[in-house]
Amino acid sequence: MGMKGSEELLEPFTIDETILPKLLDQFPSEEHYLAEKNLRLDLIIQYFRIKNGFPLDDALDFEPLYDGCAEFDLTLFAENQHLTLNQQRSEAQALYAQSLTTPFFSVSKDPIIRKRLDYYVKQFPSYLAFAETFLAYFEAEIFLTTLSEERRLPLLLNLAQVLNSIILHHGSSPNLHSFLFFQLKKAEGNWVYEKQIHDFFKKSEVLQFTELSSYFELIARVFKHLLQPFYMQIMNWTHLKVGFVSEPNAILFEKIRLFLSSVYFIQLEAFSPKYAESYDVVITTTGFFSQDFPDIPYLTWQISEEDEDLEYLVYHLMDLYRKKAGKLRFI
Repeated sequence: MGMKGSEELLEPFTIDETILPKLLDQFPSEEHYLAEKNLRLDLIIQYFRIKNGFPLDDALDFEPLYDGCAEFDLTLFAENQHLTLNQQRSEAQALYAQSLTTPFFSVSKDPIIRKRLDYYVKQFPSYLAFAETFLAYFEAEIFLTTLSEERRLPLLLNLAQVLNSIILHHGSSPNLHSFLFFQLKKAEGNWVYEKQIHDFFKKSEVLQFTELSSYFELIARVFKHLLQPFYMQIMNWTHLKVGFVSEPNAILFEKIRLFLSSVYFIQLEAFSPKYAESYDVVITTTGFFSQDFPDIPYLTWQISEEDEDLEYLVYHLMDLYRKKAGKLRFI
């Protein structure tokens, strides 16, 4: 129903529209479009469960998520006479729990970022501390640089959210366990990355998080996937280093610069003769380059080239990348 957009089964039913805004308020604004549709489906499923005598059981203990936290309205279903007071509370807790256990943060300026950060500081400081330790390890020992706050905060919260899910579901969260865990091909670059991940979980300061230790193998797999896009972007050895040589006229060649900068496996730099040997390939707009640097691989880009030719240029660069990277790639 959700994937195919079929609403035929929903037509006979109406949703209490006053409930949705309260639930959506706990999701980032960029997620509201599909979150609203999913929540409507959840409410329909809830309707059938309750109608057929299957309110939520006590298999999952949601109370730690909300203990002493007044931010969530747990009286959403107070008007439902088919539920006991405890069942009303459990149904509300279960719906809110989706917003506390999904790694959906991508925009650091969304107001919910700070709200959710405050939530973890109060409710689950150990989850936040573990996620912080993980990021700090990669920044200090692998990346050798610190992520900007704009990128770091959403990632930090995503890590905390999946920890919350793993603990809440006792290591068996359906959305993470069944769908997120596709296995990386065992190329050499992936072995390097996986070893760095597992080295982190062997560190003494990590072993002190005893409440999480029984789930370390599962946490490692999830964290590996969440960090991978940042890893690919930061680690220079996963890129094709491309130098660019052109006449000093931005009007003529700024378009190709912008295009090449958008290709994720390319690290584009203005060509420097001092570091000529460090480039995997140089793109040049002048015939003089091959005379001055006969041993440096190069591709020529003429001012008369059409936009359609950019596609073929990328094909050439992809071939060079494969030859350079071999198994050391993440594509």
